Amino acid sequence: MGDLLNREDPTKLRGLLEVAKVPNHPMREEALTDLELFVGENYASDWPKWQKAVDDYIAKQRAASAP
Repeated sequence: MGDLLNREDPTKLRGLLEVAKVPNHPMREEALTDLELFVGENYASDWPKWQKAVDDYIAKQRAASAP
């Protein structure tokens, strides 16, 4: 998990989302908390909303860094 958090945002957020989707994953709650910090919302187990929030966050980051 520590290595994942050192990755670029697209890799990090998509990885966190995949961890969060696994019901018995030992790092699930941490992944959800980290996702919430990035996207500013808590969608509980609504994975399509989480996916959209992650995609929107990544798109905004790309747009902000585009020349």
